[in-house]
Amino acid sequence: VSVDFSNRQEFRTSCTFKQISALRKLQAAGTHVDSSVLFTVGGHQFVLRFYPNGLAESETEDGHSGRSERALLQLHRRSGPREPIVLRFHTSISIMPPDCVAANAEFHDYNSVDTFGCKEHLTWDEIKRTALIDDALTFQVHAVACCGVYEGKEQHVSPSQNAEHLAADWKQILESGVGADVTLKLEDGERQVHKSVLIAHSTVFRQYLETYLNEHSSSTQPGTVILGNVGCKNMDSLLYFLYTGKLPETSSSDVSMCCSLLPLAARYDVPSLIQHCSSKLETSLSVANAAQILQIAHSQLQQRYCPALAGLKTSTLYFINRDRATASAVQRSGAFKQLSKDVMKEMFADYWLHAS
Repeated sequence: VSVDFSNRQEFRTSCTFKQISALRKLQAAGTHVDSSVLFTVGGHQFVLRFYPNGLAESETEDGHSGRSERALLQLHRRSGPREPIVLRFHTSISIMPPDCVAANAEFHDYNSVDTFGCKEHLTWDEIKRTALIDDALTFQVHAVACCGVYEGKEQHVSPSQNAEHLAADWKQILESGVGADVTLKLEDGERQVHKSVLIAHSTVFRQYLETYLNEHSSSTQPGTVILGNVGCKNMDSLLYFLYTGKLPETSSSDVSMCCSLLPLAARYDVPSLIQHCSSKLETSLSVANAAQILQIAHSQLQQRYCPALAGLKTSTLYFINRDRATASAVQRSGAFKQLSKDVMKEMFADYWLHAS
């Protein structure tokens, strides 16, 4: 099998991250801020991903953890087609005004991995000394992309294709109900599901099902669990994700679905869905939905701490308060009026922190 690289495109662009000192204070190690879309090639959208405190906390000499003294840059694919596509990149990332960082990737398959970039962290001593201007960092990106397709008689099956086939099989099992051993009674209907799938993805479902089914083993309706406070629409989306690893394609927007599903994912402790919804909402922030997303993240964090939710809240606050125009536009949105007093106070406190 060969790969035909015939579509060559070159991109030169830059992006700026502002209020760096505030980002370092607010962003925990392992959390990131994404730039707007830098370029699109072959249907793939790319952003620059910035970890102000790196991927992990640093350790002091006495063995205690603390804020990392290193940052991390990555070029990240935000979205792209499902079909097999190979991209050949030569990418350099440099901080202006001096060139003190460089990263190159000569070959990359964006079906299996979404991120590449600097393999080494940037030291904050170096950043402050050479690149930090008015509490902002500007990065330049130069990319040469060659979109390729597989050719030849031998059939190439990519990891993403295998995942699609597996997801289709599990979707069929969910829809057919073959082998289902648990009935979920919901507020407006019921669903036939498989206990093994639920307990594999959710500690809450595992504990609940094992306790409930043991206590009702002699019931006239064995295997029936009552979840009267959950509707069929949201439960269908949750089950679809548990079985297939992705959200269903519906007429409603992904943002609307994630806003509805995130509280349910947090309630039943489904880490993969929490991460999926948080990432989707983070990359879809706008002046129209930022207040709603901030309220959702705050409310769920009040129930239990989760790094993905904490990262979503921090990124949303950063988006709202990144400049006066954005903050004013968010305050004029309809969702802003629905914010709780606690969230509103925290948002204004964060704004004045940035302003100072």
